[in-house]
Amino acid sequence: MYDDSYYRSDPGGCRGGRSGYADYRRSTSNADALAVALTTWLDVDRVLDVGCAAGFFVEASRELGLDARGIDVSGAAFVLADPDVRPHLDVLDLTAGLDEPTRSRGLVTAFEVLEHLPPDAAPAATAELRRVAASYVVATIPSYGANASGPDGWFEGKVRDAVLDRYRDRGDPSGGPVPLTDLARDDDGRLVEGHQTIASYAWWTARFNEAGLVRCPDTELLLHHDLARYGLREFVCLYVFRRPEADEPVSPLRSSEEVAALEDRLGLLDHGAPVAHVDEAAADLAARGLSPRVGPG
Repeated sequence: MYDDSYYRSDPGGCRGGRSGYADYRRSTSNADALAVALTTWLDVDRVLDVGCAAGFFVEASRELGLDARGIDVSGAAFVLADPDVRPHLDVLDLTAGLDEPTRSRGLVTAFEVLEHLPPDAAPAATAELRRVAASYVVATIPSYGANASGPDGWFEGKVRDAVLDRYRDRGDPSGGPVPLTDLARDDDGRLVEGHQTIASYAWWTARFNEAGLVRCPDTELLLHHDLARYGLREFVCLYVFRRPEADEPVSPLRSSEEVAALEDRLGLLDHGAPVAHVDEAAADLAARGLSPRVGPG
């Protein structure tokens, strides 16, 4: 389904423009925000972005000095990429294995990718992400249920309207994927955005743990505070994992002045973040004995 029509911006494109790409440009994506936030906390120099689409995160990471590469199962989105970044993008299927040596990339990212795979593909996919990562794996995955290191997940938009109340009434679910028959579909009966696996934070965390990765709750809280300042706290289901031998990052690598300069250059604060979300993120940090970013020097 991830052909040219999936990424077409006109209303007649895939699912009437509801693929999420109708207004998809680097300025309207989360690429700049994620690149600044991750490079502020994670000490890495080589990055692989799995499911890179138009390569916006690769482009932003390279501008920030990282050796970044992107791969995607479809090259149809590459037409949206800046010509300078296209040489760093390749068509490759995560489920078939990545053409990267073991532990070759300090950071491997998978933003809004793993939910597109069927549930039985998750163990192999997380294991492959772990194989390539030298230190960290960061993913964003639409999730439901309780989350101890940020906002809880939700069912809205993920399950069919007819069963939404039933799922809401489940209380605090921590179970596995929603059955295929209950997943949200478009007017043509196709899975919305191609999402095949909608599961809880606990379920996804278990899959990464089985692959040999350890979740980083303090780092997630710190990142959520930064993302809240960009108005993204309530929209990003964030997971940060590390290899057991890697340290959990809790000290910023950039000074507040350096981050402020980047935010100004990229316009990250132009959209106005909800003050309540920033306050909530700060309260979460305080409850864990952590402080908002105070950079070196």
